[in-house]
Amino acid sequence: MSGEHEHLPVAKVEGYTLVKNPFYLALDRVDLDQAIGLLKGAGKNILGGKLHQLIDRLGALRIAEELAQFAALWGDVKLHDTPDTVRERAMEYRNAGFTAISVHIKGGIEMMQAAKESGLYIIGITELTSLDEEVSHLGSGQPRKASALKLARDAKLAGIDAVVCSTKEVGYLSKRPELKGLDFIVPGSRSAGQATHDQKNVDTPLNVMKNGATALVLGRQVVAAADPLTALAAVVDEIAPALAVA
Repeated sequence: MSGEHEHLPVAKVEGYTLVKNPFYLALDRVDLDQAIGLLKGAGKNILGGKLHQLIDRLGALRIAEELAQFAALWGDVKLHDTPDTVRERAMEYRNAGFTAISVHIKGGIEMMQAAKESGLYIIGITELTSLDEEVSHLGSGQPRKASALKLARDAKLAGIDAVVCSTKEVGYLSKRPELKGLDFIVPGSRSAGQATHDQKNVDTPLNVMKNGATALVLGRQVVAAADPLTALAAVVDEIAPALAVA
């Protein structure tokens, strides 16, 4: 999975031509059959599926055997350990059939470089999107935006592919010249009227894309909908103006 996602098909939306459907489906709180149904229906038109609970339950190898035929798989395992341990664990996910994994940037540049040796698409976690400004500041010793910038700079220095940041930081980070080449993956977007659940940093999918996000992580708004594929199509329509090309 490259930073430009060249392998993705062009998607047609009424009135627009989209270069890609820049979504990862967060396959949380679903069973294996539900995950298969979601990726079988949407997999060719999205960047992939983000998984963690199913990996915990069934193991990486079983998950890849069942799901990799439908979509690219992101193991959201948030590795944070010694470089040798992270290198070895990353290789296990690659060998199982995953395309991407996440690591905590706070584990350090050497650790991220070790993860990248696996050949996977490595996604670094900045500040968790469930933390508000006060809690984030207490934990990092600096304002949330400053902490996210420092972590994103470390990710860039380490040579990994992407960072996860909140709806509140993406507009700031995506405009920083020293971060050029990083992908910015944003969870926590919600269309107007949707419940925000445990997210403390929320904006609409359209605004997030306009602010420079490379991709959105779509969770309960789509995955828990009565008709997930219709809900996904609604978000495609919503963000189309931000991705339209002549």
